Amino acid sequence: MDLIWMVYYMNKNVRYMRRLVEEIKLIIIAMVTLLGVSCTDEAGDMNTVPDGTVRLALMTRTPDGSSDAGENIQLKELTAYRFEDGTLREVLNLSLPDGEGMTSLSPRQMRGMLYLLANGEETLAGRNPVEDVTTLEEFLSLPLGEKGLTSEAFVMGGQVDLKDAGHGEALNMELRRSVARVDLMMPVEGVEVMSVTMRGIPADGLLFPSDGVPVGTPGETMTWTRQLTDEPLPEGGGVLRYLPVAPLEAPVEIEALLLVNGNRHWVRTQIPALKSNTVYTLRVLGMGAQAFFDVVASDWIETDPVTPGVSQKVYVDASGSVLPEGARLSLHADTVFVPFQNNVIRLAIAGTSGLQASIDGYVDGVRVELDTEADQRQKGMERIAMAEIESVKCMPGEKRGFIHLNFSADEVQEGRIVVAFDRNPLQVTEGRVSFGADGICDLGTYADGTLAHLELDGDYELRLRLPEGEDPWAKLFPGETDSEFVLEGGWKPNDPLADGRAQQVELVIYGSDGSELDSYVVKRRNRGLPVVCVNGTWWCKYNLRGNVRSFEDQVTIADDPVSADQLGEYLLTCSNERFLELLGDQYQGGNLQGLKLQSGDNGFWYEGFSASAQDFGAMDASAMAPAGYEIPDYDDFRFFAWGNDCALGYGSDAFDNGLGQRLSYTITERILTVNGKEYGPVNVYDFYHEADGSHWVMASLGHQWDASEGSVSRMVALFATSGRKGMTWGIEGYPANSSGGRRSWIKYAANNSSKTRTIRCIKTPVRYMYE
Repeated sequence: MDLIWMVYYMNKNVRYMRRLVEEIKLIIIAMVTLLGVSCTDEAGDMNTVPDGTVRLALMTRTPDGSSDAGENIQLKELTAYRFEDGTLREVLNLSLPDGEGMTSLSPRQMRGMLYLLANGEETLAGRNPVEDVTTLEEFLSLPLGEKGLTSEAFVMGGQVDLKDAGHGEALNMELRRSVARVDLMMPVEGVEVMSVTMRGIPADGLLFPSDGVPVGTPGETMTWTRQLTDEPLPEGGGVLRYLPVAPLEAPVEIEALLLVNGNRHWVRTQIPALKSNTVYTLRVLGMGAQAFFDVVASDWIETDPVTPGVSQKVYVDASGSVLPEGARLSLHADTVFVPFQNNVIRLAIAGTSGLQASIDGYVDGVRVELDTEADQRQKGMERIAMAEIESVKCMPGEKRGFIHLNFSADEVQEGRIVVAFDRNPLQVTEGRVSFGADGICDLGTYADGTLAHLELDGDYELRLRLPEGEDPWAKLFPGETDSEFVLEGGWKPNDPLADGRAQQVELVIYGSDGSELDSYVVKRRNRGLPVVCVNGTWWCKYNLRGNVRSFEDQVTIADDPVSADQLGEYLLTCSNERFLELLGDQYQGGNLQGLKLQSGDNGFWYEGFSASAQDFGAMDASAMAPAGYEIPDYDDFRFFAWGNDCALGYGSDAFDNGLGQRLSYTITERILTVNGKEYGPVNVYDFYHEADGSHWVMASLGHQWDASEGSVSRMVALFATSGRKGMTWGIEGYPANSSGGRRSWIKYAANNSSKTRTIRCIKTPVRYMYE
């Protein structure tokens, strides 16, 4: 570090001496030149400069767009950096430009690239580039810092190749600002912008302005919000913020909160990448709840200050256009708002002659044709184009799009017609519902709970309509505001019609006059499992079998042989084959397929057992259950115990659980045979909740603890338990005639994840249940 500073101060002193010598040389040359001029003809060239001097014509434009050269350029100081072979060779301090934007410098060598930095002294304080030390890469990577964001004197930069200097001719140098500018323009009546938030903007930027989008490793980003109610802009709009420019990993997301007719309305857009010396104008377009954001990027050197006015070089001639019902033109006739339904539109576009036309943008389901052969004069201007536009209906939840009809002369944009396609007044802001081109959302499976968060624009009404004879399986609930709704799918316990048939409901939009505007269909498959309600929790009556996600593999409501209060007795008396079916399969976390019990000379095992498995306690509770159901947690099971290690004994008994509620139970053995081989006794546990008269019956095969045959603990059932890794509820059973009188226990204890589990689901709670 000491060596670097030594070099810096040596270089600083050498530069001072060199500048002094150069100034003396200039004085001598100037005196000789004056003497020469006095002795020559009056026609001598008064603009000649000494050899070795480079004249620079600086061009830029001030933040208000007023000037491109001369005394209005906001400069406090100028420094030039000459690089050769990727290393800084010379630093030169320049005088400020004259009224015509001219300045000059005398480099030691007329070669290399010259980088000019304006107003960078304060930003560079303490980290000035050092001759013969600083590389070009380091120079171009210098950070801007917070002081570089002031609008009083922006940091600006430009560059020229010294090989182009010679013969005393001035070199043109365009100074570009290191920052970008974001403006907000609000020419829409009846819409108030409450706040603007920008997410993903660089926390810092590059000191020297890049040519185009900067490349490199993205740095830290930040979120910025301006509450316009506290910091209002001038009427019509103004500058929102100056942004540092740096490589970005993702677009800058911009979100504005509008107040439309007393209702909040969010609009969003994005800037894909930031460029220095660029103005990004956010335009609030549209009417009422159909207001939206449009962003236009332009070079700062060509940018006028923000005003609510719009260029009239190109506009839509309404008298010559064919617009469908509901289409609107903006105040200045430069934006067309297209209704969300199917449309065919013809736009007559008037403008100055000689403009070239192009189409920019794409919207799914929209076709645009632009005919520029028209030459009819209209209102003192020529009809320069006819546009034919066909659009299909925009579905709820689809993003609204834009088509730009651009008109330019000599590659300079002179005008633009924005064709904005209204979004559907019904928006799906969150959820599983997504409509196809036919207006139908078929979920394809059973689904209940919150299906969608909906938002309805404008003065419309939203209702549900069910087919004749259909159960009221869906319901609309009010949202946080008057324009927001929640579509809930309902559940009917032990529904005899839950056999996989399709259920549907229509979302119908009505106008303010009560007329039906449009409708959309949501479908699901009606499925369900036999359940019993114990103290408000709906327990499945049977263990899972087969694929845990498949309703077809389970005991269905139609196949349920008996009611819950008779189930215990039924399990003791049904056939051996039926008993084995109702005991279900064994499962390991992450494997959706049930493991079937097998027998051999070495005992019993489960086919497909794996030495490793996921932990049910760490998995999502719904991951290994049919849609709408889930794995129980600690609290669900502890209802049937009075602690974490409870001796149940044999026969019948009663207890008060941890909640103080009274339960009685009966434990009965039954012998099971598998493939002609006796498995042994299986306990049937029948718990009775006295408060609501409900029965919870549990019978299960034992778990397997490792991969070897015969590793099944036949009377110890472990239940899949969610919520806590490594912990599991289970029933440790023993034969009634076991030596020492060992009793059955219900326990919550540590068990490794590879041991198989019995899955007895509960119904995931829903907001809406129907009869």
